[in-house]
Amino acid sequence: VSGLLLAGVGWGIGRWLARGALAALGGLWVLAVIFPVLNIIPIPGGRAVYFAERFVYLPSVGAALAAGSLGAALLGALEGRRRQLALAAIAAGLVAFGVTTAIRSETWRDNGRLFLVMRERSPHSTLPVTNLALTTLREGRPHEALKIVGEVFGQVPTDGTALAVMGQANLALGRTAEGLAYLAKAVEYHPTNPWLLGVLGAGLIQANRAREAVPYLQRELTVDPLFAPAWMILGVARAQEGEFDEAVRLFRKVRALRPDSPDAPIQIGRILLDQGGPAEALVEFQAALKADPAHPVATWAMAMTLDRLGRGGEARHVWERLPDL
Repeated sequence: VSGLLLAGVGWGIGRWLARGALAALGGLWVLAVIFPVLNIIPIPGGRAVYFAERFVYLPSVGAALAAGSLGAALLGALEGRRRQLALAAIAAGLVAFGVTTAIRSETWRDNGRLFLVMRERSPHSTLPVTNLALTTLREGRPHEALKIVGEVFGQVPTDGTALAVMGQANLALGRTAEGLAYLAKAVEYHPTNPWLLGVLGAGLIQANRAREAVPYLQRELTVDPLFAPAWMILGVARAQEGEFDEAVRLFRKVRALRPDSPDAPIQIGRILLDQGGPAEALVEFQAALKADPAHPVATWAMAMTLDRLGRGGEARHVWERLPDL
């Protein structure tokens, strides 16, 4: 099936090239951003990379290029009244698409609104409900998240996302034992789901049970070795256990996977500072601030480190930035 599809794609590209370079560029653009999520070519770690997002849907750029090029060619071949009718049809289409976009933009303005609309349109589907509950939880409303996810949990008690929301919400409310029990049940039903393994690992670390968290995080990384957050949580677990050299090694791996994130340098800097290496720690905090110049934790740590190095004037200058962050 994949071979036939690829052959069809090749034939289509050839046709586009025959019609014009701009049309071909548009077609290739669509393919480039859609191809990674078609599951034709395996992606390491099993996590598809989506080259599109809510507000600027990238495949539409290529579609617009291709349609515009072919439309221009069509108009060039028409004369008189036919050309006028074609222009009127294009104008009507643009107005219709504009109105549709305005309506859809209201639905897609934020996660909460999107999942509410999806729940209304698909009342028998559990996906919008679990996504709405997860969004509500991430917005800091665990009580409300529990009420929402109850709709799914009563129907499908083995749903992994529902169990994860139940677990995380209970942890947020201080019900540690109950929260961890839900997370453990989620992993029991879905033992190879990397996200659930990571959520359970993070929950155990939150409960100061780092040693128990490590096997779950290692299993997560077996499934997806390129998932930086899992390496990050594993590093935190090793640091909690006092294995600081191993923690630093893991944080350096996170930095290699996510060089633009300040999180790993901050963690490395903290360990180096606690171990009596302020000069080395300063380098890490500088790297964190290079990634995010307004990061308050990195700014505070930078000031503390400069002060420890006897560079009080520079430390005061950094301190002065904190009220604005």
